[in-house]
Amino acid sequence: MKNYVMKLVLFYLVILLFCGSLNSQNPIASYPFNGNAEDASGNGNHGILEGNNPPVLTEDRFGNPNSAYEFGGFLNRNWIRVPNHSSLQLDTAFSISVWLKQCDFDGMDGSGRLSQTGNHVFFSKAGDGISVPPGIWLNRRLTEEGSTRSRFANTNQIASHATNFSENFIVRCVDQCEWIHYVFIVENTKMKFYLNSRLFEKRVIDQVDFTRANQEDMYIGIMGSRTSTASWYPFYGAIDDLDIFDYALSPDEVKVLYGDYVDPFLSNYEIKLDSIEINGHLCKDNGDVTVSIHVDTSSSGPVRFSRDSGENWDSLPFFSVMQPGIHTILIDAECITIDTIIEINAIIDVLLSQSAPLCGEGSIWLDESISPQSSDLTYNWSTIEGNILSAPDSTAIEVNTEGWYFFEVLNEENGCWGLDSVFVKKHEDVHELVLEVESIIGCNQTTVWLDGSSSSLGSEFEYHWSTSEGNILSATDSSAIEVNAEGWYFLEVINMQNGCAAFDSLFVESDEELPEIVIEVDSEIGCDQASVWLDGSSSSQGPSYNYLWSTPDGNILSPPDSTSIEVDAAGWYFLEITNSENGCASIDSVLVEQESPDLELTATAQSGFCAGGELQLTAGPDSLETYIWYGPAGFYSEEKNPLIESAGVEYSGTYELLATLGGCEFRTEVEVNIFPLPSFDFVVDSILCEGEQGFIEITNVTGGMPPYTYSFDQEGNFSGNPLAGPLSPGVYLLRVRDTRGCTNEDIPSVVLQEGPPCEEDCEYMLEDIYLELQRYERQTVNVLQHNQLSAPYFLSAVSSNSELIVGLEYDESGNISFAVSGNFVEVLPIRYRICYPNCDNCREAFIYLSNSELQDIIPTSVITPDQPTNRFLQFSDEPVEGSELWIYNRWGEQIYHSRNYQNDWDAKGYPGGVYFYVFRVYGLTIKSSLTVIR
Repeated sequence: MKNYVMKLVLFYLVILLFCGSLNSQNPIASYPFNGNAEDASGNGNHGILEGNNPPVLTEDRFGNPNSAYEFGGFLNRNWIRVPNHSSLQLDTAFSISVWLKQCDFDGMDGSGRLSQTGNHVFFSKAGDGISVPPGIWLNRRLTEEGSTRSRFANTNQIASHATNFSENFIVRCVDQCEWIHYVFIVENTKMKFYLNSRLFEKRVIDQVDFTRANQEDMYIGIMGSRTSTASWYPFYGAIDDLDIFDYALSPDEVKVLYGDYVDPFLSNYEIKLDSIEINGHLCKDNGDVTVSIHVDTSSSGPVRFSRDSGENWDSLPFFSVMQPGIHTILIDAECITIDTIIEINAIIDVLLSQSAPLCGEGSIWLDESISPQSSDLTYNWSTIEGNILSAPDSTAIEVNTEGWYFFEVLNEENGCWGLDSVFVKKHEDVHELVLEVESIIGCNQTTVWLDGSSSSLGSEFEYHWSTSEGNILSATDSSAIEVNAEGWYFLEVINMQNGCAAFDSLFVESDEELPEIVIEVDSEIGCDQASVWLDGSSSSQGPSYNYLWSTPDGNILSPPDSTSIEVDAAGWYFLEITNSENGCASIDSVLVEQESPDLELTATAQSGFCAGGELQLTAGPDSLETYIWYGPAGFYSEEKNPLIESAGVEYSGTYELLATLGGCEFRTEVEVNIFPLPSFDFVVDSILCEGEQGFIEITNVTGGMPPYTYSFDQEGNFSGNPLAGPLSPGVYLLRVRDTRGCTNEDIPSVVLQEGPPCEEDCEYMLEDIYLELQRYERQTVNVLQHNQLSAPYFLSAVSSNSELIVGLEYDESGNISFAVSGNFVEVLPIRYRICYPNCDNCREAFIYLSNSELQDIIPTSVITPDQPTNRFLQFSDEPVEGSELWIYNRWGEQIYHSRNYQNDWDAKGYPGGVYFYVFRVYGLTIKSSLTVIR
């Protein structure tokens, strides 16, 4: 079989990494090629099959179909392109692992021609068309049989646009048409090349930088280019399991990637380790040790040896060892490497330690624990003037006498030994230790001091306090400490001049037990039970316990510092018990309730009547002992059923009733509403001349509830007209009744006297005046001017029977002023009278008010926005210019306002319910509620 030597060339483009490393357990890109070119790392760096005839799936090294990709090489150039991504950035440390299989090494050379020594790129980043892009490729050198050890020297190249360098490795120990596992590792200035999990080569390189290359796409199976179609150095063969890592793989991780695959080529190689000779001993004569290695390399190439993990190699099979310890020897025979371990022993180190100073009549331990522990070692302690209490053939002994002590350890198998000695000095001046405590911990004494000041004192002594279950509040290195918890406390006093220490301890007790409180109540306070006893005698008892009763809302009759008390009022009662010995106190409470009898107090009264009527108050039941009434206007009565004969409106309000039965009180109340009576003024138009008639008008009605009716005769006939006349001479009684039927209390009488005889009867006629209202504003009309009259004619009377005409005023000069308080449909009349002095008659006429335009304004109180009709708040057929509308919700918040309202509000965005609006038009203000029905 002819040997093929493949040349691997790795180019780097210097760039800084932009993004950080991924998890050191995972690759940044992984291509198992199991049926596709997708990235299995989870970073989404999926490959795209390109070329006229893209790569096709083939068998992997285990014979699994469609689990690797076959690339066409020079005659069928195809590749896999991976778009650039932030996760594909390479830094100063990275690793690339790949499985390759090539049965034919013919490929493209540097001139672009097919050659037996052509190059095959299996990984690259796109280049700029000027310098060589970063990538890894293989080529071959055909050699003579047996010349597999030939190598190429390293070369350094400087390109015109970027710093590059290349490293050439002579790949040996591989066979044609077999799967080979390659791993390329770069870590700062170190580079390693593994072949089939074996460290094949490692070198020191310049610092790498991938700044520009990290901006480019990645190519598998060809040298990429971003300026033209990729075409240089196409790979011819199969590629599988390409993994890229952003860190340097360890040897164990390389072995995991290689797995259990058996390289058929390496199975022909074998190193047989015949024997290892170790001559000499470091323990004897302080000489060195010579190690000789005997191997059988009949089935392998030349052998070399390394004692420093492969950093340095030597072809000589023997070497000297000057240092004891475990040594690993690597044996390399061209294509395989084995290792073996040897151990060189040395003189045993011995170091003695003393557990503590030897003080007074005590004893201490001497210990040697640094030397190796083995069944091959023997130990021996000895002394001249001292005294050993324990067995002398162990690593530690107990002694109690001043003197020198010697220790020897011997390895009988190899003759190594160790020796050390120590002098133990005894201190006779043992100091005294005394502990004192002032009291126990209690509720009134939460901390106590532990005092060790009666012990040995002086600058040479140190104090060290400690506790297991207690708690120390102050510094632990003083002679006294403050503590606040029960437990054991320990004091160690050390003489710093000789190291002797004294120990003592004491137990601090704690008494924080709280008094127990039990309160018993014999019954409830009721109508027949004026007081009860609260009994605390079942609580903690003794001369050290003090009792104190208190209440915020009850009443204590007996002394509050006894075990039991008498109370006569419902409420909360508190008992506090204090133990004077430890200061601990407890408090508890009990609720004393008032018994409620099974009866109901009632209070009734007639309500809703006119002022001046009788007010009868009635209480029940009759079984109670006392009744007291309180009411408006200072009303007070102790009668059960008091009567107020003439009750005015001042007696309206709440009447409270208090009744008692034994010690129980009962309360209730009743509301009384008394209607006010109407009151009024009146105007009399007297009879001026004999034979004429007069008028009486009731004006300025207040009180009561409108609408009102009016009566002028003595029989009490009522009508809705406040103007009576014309009336003949006589006596007239004036009454006003409101809608509740309440009539004024004082009834004035008016006498119309017969007028005197007049000299002449003046003949003149008056005209009715028709007035069309344009706005609801105060109007003024001069009726004398309208009738073409002047003084001495005068206006003597004006009246109207319409409630809509308000503020009616006039003067003798003929001016009548008035206002209209609301919209109206029918004509509103105003009667006026004009007289002439010394005439026996006067003339009357009317002013008739109409509002043909304002009648079109129709107030609205209900809209249905969700129905076909009545959807909008509409006041007229057409919008009225100058109108203004405000709408408020039920809480008085303005929700809408519009000038020149267009009759278009439909409550959009608002729920159904009651709203209120103010609409101003033609000087009239219309206020009304509005119900929105949805």
